[in-house]
Amino acid sequence: MLNQNLKYQSKVNLVAERLAKMSSSELLDLPHYSTMTEDGLEVGIWHHDTIDDEHHIVVQAQRRVFLLLWKNYLNGIIVKNNLQIILMPNKVIASYD
Repeated sequence: MLNQNLKYQSKVNLVAERLAKMSSSELLDLPHYSTMTEDGLEVGIWHHDTIDDEHHIVVQAQRRVFLLLWKNYLNGIIVKNNLQIILMPNKVIASYD
């Protein structure tokens, strides 16, 4: 199970890193929800506008662990007010879990 967790999380991390290399204008033009496929795994991309005028772009994948139990894999980036792009800190990622 640990290998599967690492596989899913590494793919989510890869998508977040790929998004972080995009320009801020490309990121701000992302729809509120889209998907991307990374090595056969479909990853959801959620674009949230925050009240402090930042943009949180959350990358998420899920897998079923048992019947109704799902495991989430998250990462993301933030486009700040000054258009600086940073990887999302763990504390912020946790708020989307």
